[in-house]
Amino acid sequence: MTLPLFSQSWLSVLLFILFSLIICIGSVQTFRKHVQRRNNFMLHSLIPLGMAALSFSVIGLIKNYMVSLQHVDEAGEMTKLKLAHAVVHGSLGGAPYVILGLLCLGISYIFMYINQDKTEKPLS
Repeated sequence: MTLPLFSQSWLSVLLFILFSLIICIGSVQTFRKHVQRRNNFMLHSLIPLGMAALSFSVIGLIKNYMVSLQHVDEAGEMTKLKLAHAVVHGSLGGAPYVILGLLCLGISYIFMYINQDKTEKPLS
């Protein structure tokens, strides 16, 4: 699967903006923590940005389902075969949004793991 085109819709633009924000903020935090050895700055969690990206990607998937069902409805008689084709085309058209949303969430978890404080003791 591929990622959605940048100018495909407002959802893809928003997802790419969230993706670039996660990369930029995470890179700056990693640079400050591991290269500059600053421990007195505030680390911000990137998980809410990743969850927002995943939420918007689900909206993109649902939007593609609705568009494909509208095309089938405009074609006239709706049979089970046409409905099955609409579901398949809607899921294939919306899958790149979900992949980009999961990529954003995964990268935000990777930055959380990289930037966590190793000296903290786990709760027991």
